[in-house]
Amino acid sequence: MVPIQPIEHDGHVVALVARGRALISEELAGGALALVRAKCLYALEVRAGERPGPHSDEAAESYAQRALAHGHPARSRAWQRR
Repeated sequence: MVPIQPIEHDGHVVALVARGRALISEELAGGALALVRAKCLYALEVRAGERPGPHSDEAAESYAQRALAHGHPARSRAWQRR
């Protein structure tokens, strides 16, 4: 079975991370979308062993806030939907 990590924002699951990929809700935009992208990146890094686990919502939120404060690419156009 493939482990799936749900990603929450404002009390709702808005993304799923599995097999090195993130599936993000199309209803997100702006700052919420950037925050969720950064949370997904955190989950991917935990899964890949690049960050200590286990994954937690609190750690993902903290990571995302720090990443966005430092101009992480999750805010850039490079993450636009295709």
